[in-house]
Amino acid sequence: MNFKIFTLGLLFFITTQINAQSYSGFLADNYNGVHGVLQNPANIADSRLKLDLNLFGISTFFGNNYLGIRLDDAFSNVGSVFDTAEQTPKRDNFLSANLDILGPSIMLGINKKSAVALFTRGRFFFNADDIDGTLLDKEGG
Repeated sequence: MNFKIFTLGLLFFITTQINAQSYSGFLADNYNGVHGVLQNPANIADSRLKLDLNLFGISTFFGNNYLGIRLDDAFSNVGSVFDTAEQTPKRDNFLSANLDILGPSIMLGINKKSAVALFTRGRFFFNADDIDGTLLDKEGG
């Protein structure tokens, strides 16, 4: 019984950590080049690329539980997306934002076991919890 609970707990923590990375499509690949440095610097040692040059890259995330937009409505009626948005005011709404900018970067593969990279990166994180959504829902006046 304890083994089953441990296994379920382990699976829960593994699946929750998967969503914690930026540039999610670029990090887990042998051809990721300079993007491999962001997750683990050792990833570029066995890179299939000899030279990787990145001029500019951006990864962004925004999440909240106050304002929801249905994607089928958003694509069919682009002009009034926020008019059809659903508001869910609660006493404990949250807001989370992440911006990750990768500037000029270069990776050079020296041989099969060695590589060197130089990159510029700027990151911004914002998180607000327990926002009273009922106050946001009140009309001014």
